Amino acid sequence: MRDAKGIQLLGSVLALVACNGVTRASDIEYYGDGGYGGTTSIGTGNLGTGGTSQATGASSGPGAQASSGSAGSSSVATASSTGQGTASSSVAASSSSGGGCVYPAGPYGVSDGKVIPPTLKWQGYLAGGEVQGTLTSKELFDCDASKGINAILFDTSQFGCGACSQEASSLPKLMQKWMPMGIRVVTLLVDAPNNGPPTLMGALQWKQQFGLVDVNVMSDPNFSMAFTQQVGTPLLTYVDPRTMKVTYTQQGYSGNYSGLEALAVKNGG
Repeated sequence: MRDAKGIQLLGSVLALVACNGVTRASDIEYYGDGGYGGTTSIGTGNLGTGGTSQATGASSGPGAQASSGSAGSSSVATASSTGQGTASSSVAASSSSGGGCVYPAGPYGVSDGKVIPPTLKWQGYLAGGEVQGTLTSKELFDCDASKGINAILFDTSQFGCGACSQEASSLPKLMQKWMPMGIRVVTLLVDAPNNGPPTLMGALQWKQQFGLVDVNVMSDPNFSMAFTQQVGTPLLTYVDPRTMKVTYTQQGYSGNYSGLEALAVKNGG
């Protein structure tokens, strides 16, 4: 299946449980400020087995984990609203970093070892309930642990993907453990239930369907975390909030988050 931008879904036959491979078209350009141009309209492929990959993306097989960051104390602050509404704040831990926290310089990117761009921004439903708002990469930056964020998981998922649904189903229980550790999760949906471009209603449906109260569920029409021309879903991206560097990427669902938890512990969680 291919849309007007040339985004193609391919069956995946590698090691981990995954659904689809998405091919980024050459006309979706990477800009110097760290943003991606163009929008994607991504359908669904057949459920199969998927693989894990590091920044190279094209090769299969397990990727080596790496994490970085300085130790810090954890203090958890979550949004309290449980009803649907709107909000300008966009992250579960909403207090601002104090002191001289300046967003890290590049090189910007979303592959292993790169600093995720400060320009990334998504619309959707925030952690702490069903509050509609905006989430930015800058608001996840926590260089001094003042926000209580010790590790970030970006989960790029899509409707009709069995492995994505399997992972989403596991998150409510995991969040009971992860919230006190300072682990924050951002689900990025790259399509809608009807296989069209992602929508706010689709984000709300995903959040409600899987009970993702403590997860930010956002619409991601630009497929922000795609680090190479072809990636599979779910695409997991670990980010160190002290440096905003990508420490690990994985294509497919394994149920093993030891690297994410180790990053949180290293940062004080």
